[in-house]
Formats: sequence, C-alpha cells, structure tokens
Amino acid sequence: MSETTVVQNSKVDVLASLEKQRQELSAKIDAERSKALAEIVAKAKADSASIGVSVDELIQALKRSNKTAKGHDAKYANPQNSSEVWAGKGRKPAWLVTALERGEKLESFLLKKKA
Repeated sequence: MSETTVVQNSKVDVLASLEKQRQELSAKIDAERSKALAEIVAKAKADSASIGVSVDELIQALKRSNKTAKGHDAKYANPQNSSEVWAGKGRKPAWLVTALERGEKLESFLLKKKA
C-alpha cells in the first residue's frame, strides 16, 4: 500500500468521524431546542393566564407583532430589536440605513419564512 493511499484513507476516516459527530450534535441541538420551546410555551401560558390573557389572545398578539405599522407583513427585521420591522415598501427605517452604511447586506435582515 502506498503512502498516498494511507493518507487518503486517513482523511476519509477523519471526514466520516466528523460527519458522525456533526449528526450527533445536530440531534442534541434539536432535542435541546425542543426542551427549550416546551419551557417557553409553558411559561408563556402561565404568565398569560396570570393576567387573564387567553392563549388565543396571545397567539393573535404574536401574529400582529410581525406586521408593520401600516399592517403590511414584515419582510425585514432589526436583529438588535425584533419589534423594528420593515415590509420593504417605502422609505428604509433608520436602523436599516445605518446597518447598510456599515456594509451589512440587506438580505441578512430578511425574516425567515414559516413552513
């Protein structure tokens, strides 16, 4: 067996091992995310119930929070303050103009589409 073959097999083994680790980490991340979401939902239900807000009212409030002041669906959001959104229509908000002047890309502020 040549030295080149040994090096290639070694690299393949390393890559296979790294891929296995990536899959294991991905599974752990997904599990922890599910646990965190369950905790957040439980806390939101308890907090909203403590002030007499129903789950339906909470859901409606969350849906409204993804709208701009004029009622358009938000397309862009400020990562520093998620209440600052822009539909991509009209004048750009100051937070976005500032970020673009710093060299950030408009696409980096796009909101992710819900599946």
